[in-house]
Amino acid sequence: VETGSVKLGQLFDLSFGVKTGDGQKFLTHDPIGSKCKKLLRGADIGRYSHEFKGEYVIYDPVAMRKNKITARPGTKERFEQPKVLMRDTGGGLMGDFDDGEFYQKDVIIITDRAKEVPKLKVLLALLNSRLMRYFYETTFPTLHVQRDELTVLPVREDYVTNPDQKIVALV
Repeated sequence: VETGSVKLGQLFDLSFGVKTGDGQKFLTHDPIGSKCKKLLRGADIGRYSHEFKGEYVIYDPVAMRKNKITARPGTKERFEQPKVLMRDTGGGLMGDFDDGEFYQKDVIIITDRAKEVPKLKVLLALLNSRLMRYFYETTFPTLHVQRDELTVLPVREDYVTNPDQKIVALV
């Protein structure tokens, strides 16, 4: 698996979802105003699927940081672009693609610097494959999918930079 591969973190950026610092104040099921953004949690992410459950984040980074110093809202650019979403708990590696419609919480976000959707979709197929799940689970025996562990996963650069490559055997 590692022969001829590079680390995932060399090809893609990995970051965390929004950390509001105060869910009672910044999370809602009653969206009011333009600051309310559709929210997906880790539990909403499946293998090639997600379920929007009607939750919104009141995305106001200044107010979040002012309310709690521990808030890490990130930037709107992180959320409003094509990305791979990796669930951080339960069931091993599993992820889905988001074209920028949702903000995330309790999710690891993988983005491509060039914002190339085909590269992200090939990466998603690799991360959701049985081979990568086996490799991850035998290399990192944890309950949570960790960002630092994802960054060192071996990825064949030619697979993700040449989306026409056939990788069906890995899925």
